[in-house]
Amino acid sequence: ALISTLVGIPGMVLLGSLIATSSYKKLTVLEALRSGITSHNFKKNHFPLETSRLPLSLVLAGKNIFGFVNVHQSQAIANAMSSKIERNKTKRMAGYRVRIFFDKLLEALDVRALGRVRIASIGQGTSKALRKYGLRPDFVPSVYDGETLGRELAAVCEKGARLLIPRAAIGNRALIEGLRGGDGLEITDLPTYDTVYTRSRVIDERAAVESGDVDLCLFTSASTVRGFAESMGDMDFSKVNAVCIGRQTLSAAEALGMRTWVSEKATLESLADCAERAAAELKKEEKK
Repeated sequence: ALISTLVGIPGMVLLGSLIATSSYKKLTVLEALRSGITSHNFKKNHFPLETSRLPLSLVLAGKNIFGFVNVHQSQAIANAMSSKIERNKTKRMAGYRVRIFFDKLLEALDVRALGRVRIASIGQGTSKALRKYGLRPDFVPSVYDGETLGRELAAVCEKGARLLIPRAAIGNRALIEGLRGGDGLEITDLPTYDTVYTRSRVIDERAAVESGDVDLCLFTSASTVRGFAESMGDMDFSKVNAVCIGRQTLSAAEALGMRTWVSEKATLESLADCAERAAAELKKEEKK
């Protein structure tokens, strides 16, 4: 009985893993984008693609089955965020990296601390993340980018409104500049995390682009363009076909001389549609 148990349990786990991997094998990049992937993940990775010797589908299944744990954030950040909310309960809050914000907030308080706070979201992804905490944004800009959010939010804020903006330390200045058009707004630009650029240890991106193995590079923010450029060194970026999400991402790619396409909306679904159009355009050019 003991032997059958020892053999049976691992066998069941293996069978479950194999079943889970079958869905990943059939999943294309564009299908993943349209299904709502997480473009930024701030969790510890127990199944790193860079070092694992397992097949890709098994590694992805492991990520799905066992999940992640939180990465430790600076206690100074946690204290700053908690005290800002506690002292200023009438603030508007522009939501950026929702998970990081709530991971820290909920260590000291709970969502009742936001009872009188009105929330602005930059787009669908942020709004979706907020709903996981039972919250809906009070304001979403007509175009999903920082410049439009700042300008339109400034127009609807009451005089002297206090705004808390939890975001990356290298956040786009266009948001702040847009908000300065408001009437006496008190703005707290609170860095909650740092963006660190690293080169992939899975593939040689530069060699893949220069050899033509990569047809399109999809960029979800201006910072991803900058990180890509930093990791590529002095390569000729005119060889990069960049599909961009939003005007700010587009501007960053164009500044480097990349050939660009931009999605109609700043959403992953629209980005996937744009990638299909770009691929079709490149295919037509090859036939000429």
